[in-house]
Amino acid sequence: MSESLHWRGGALVGAFNATWPFATLKATRETITLSVVLSGIYVFDHRNIQGLARHNGILSTGLQILHTEQKYPSFVVFWTLNFRKLKSELEALGFRVEDS
Repeated sequence: MSESLHWRGGALVGAFNATWPFATLKATRETITLSVVLSGIYVFDHRNIQGLARHNGILSTGLQILHTEQKYPSFVVFWTLNFRKLKSELEALGFRVEDS
């Protein structure tokens, strides 16, 4: 397993929703970076990540990033086409992902 991962998907940041393929999620053992077209780049240090959890939308499944980064909207979701694989790869990097 690589020490980093790169996924293309969509994102919901606050009230702004970007559909696939207008968001990318990159992760290392230290950070998760979410880049969203027309919204910005959000870098979450592992110390500011309170948790990662499955989020079920109407038509999509995503990864909610629960965080304490004050400069970002509190509600952040990365939409993915394969949650199970993303969860597995994040766990291989040392992140814990709730699947409820």
